[in-house]
Amino acid sequence: MKPLVVAGAVAATLVSLPVALVYFSPRWLKRWFLLRTLLVRRSPPPKPRPTYEESVLPHGELRALADNLWVVTGSVPQPGPPFGRNCAVWRRPSDGALLVYSPVCLRPEVRAALEALGEVRWIVVPNPYHRLDAHAWSVAYPSAEVLAPYAAVDDTEAHGYVAVTASLEERAQAIGVTLLPAAGTWKLEVPLLLPLQGGGEALVVADLFFNLEPSETDALTRFVGAADGFGPTGIGRILADDPGALRAWVETELTTRDLRVVVVGHGAAVVGQEAVREKLAEAAARCF
Repeated sequence: MKPLVVAGAVAATLVSLPVALVYFSPRWLKRWFLLRTLLVRRSPPPKPRPTYEESVLPHGELRALADNLWVVTGSVPQPGPPFGRNCAVWRRPSDGALLVYSPVCLRPEVRAALEALGEVRWIVVPNPYHRLDAHAWSVAYPSAEVLAPYAAVDDTEAHGYVAVTASLEERAQAIGVTLLPAAGTWKLEVPLLLPLQGGGEALVVADLFFNLEPSETDALTRFVGAADGFGPTGIGRILADDPGALRAWVETELTTRDLRVVVVGHGAAVVGQEAVREKLAEAAARCF
């Protein structure tokens, strides 16, 4: 056998063996591995800190999903996954104050369009993996409160990345939004229910559910199960310590509400009651 063939076979074995070991290992071991390797995000911020303007990456326009709900899709720093990241903007019906969920730094004309909607009052970092532009936003809007789930505050603030004003749990009632903690899965993210001006609610999540199709992503994203349509990703299912409880939560807590819109962190938003019901059924079926 030729040396190059032998070397290639050895290299393939060295790569495939750990992948196979992880793939066939029990769920608890996969969860332990993820939480101590790929999902450890305590890296310090770059120095000097980039300004808001320096932090702008390619992104789309501000699109209305309801009378008081908008979304803009930004890109992920490269090298990185090819899919986008969504920033939701909700306007409180009572006074027009804005809540910005998973902030993305915007081009001047898009930022101006957002500011024309109202005053930025709250900046929500939904989990520590969506804090990329939070510091730039906090500097650009110093009077706005930076909020994060209570369980995620330490990770969000790690290495002085961004200062959190208060937890979502402390402020939700005063803001007029509802927190709906998911059962059976990680607690670093808390789904948010936003009242819509025309009636009903919007469900906003970051990484609890994705809505990506295989054609929208690369081979690695498909391999880890993050491009199977609407619902928890492969990694999300591993992190779920009780998939049955997560499925029951979707079927009892979400499908019984008057949801008109669902905004996810990655992938297309879902608009319309019937479309939302169909997607939630997909999500429930993927909780295994």
